[in-house]
Amino acid sequence: MMQFFIPVVEAEEALTELSARIRNSGKLSLVVGRPGVGKSTFFQSLSWRTHVKISGLKHFDAQEFIGSEKLIKLTEFLNKISKQAIERKDTGPLCVIINYLENLSGIDVDIIKGFFRDLNGILRRSPILVLWPLTESS
Repeated sequence: MMQFFIPVVEAEEALTELSARIRNSGKLSLVVGRPGVGKSTFFQSLSWRTHVKISGLKHFDAQEFIGSEKLIKLTEFLNKISKQAIERKDTGPLCVIINYLENLSGIDVDIIKGFFRDLNGILRRSPILVLWPLTESS
């Protein structure tokens, strides 16, 4: 059975505007919505929505890791691809989607603070657009 996607024009316009602002340093965008609203589907559609100017998509799957290891592995992943982002910056920012890290509960506060310090450093030097889907709590 074929699946049809309806473009989310407002979200695509916001993402296009955000990506246009990225030249030498990156940005973090938290995408918040109820479960099943279409956050993941929207991210999947970015690969074939050519008018959204990004140089590529990279997915980080936090489900593969446990506890604090998730943030450590995410930092390593972002450091690794930051070099690719710098090389591709003329074609738009490299877009990173963080999957399955919807909350940071159970992770030591000092590790969380260190992660966000590291993330800030990575984004200051690399044209990366980080899209982080979060689930709205009811």
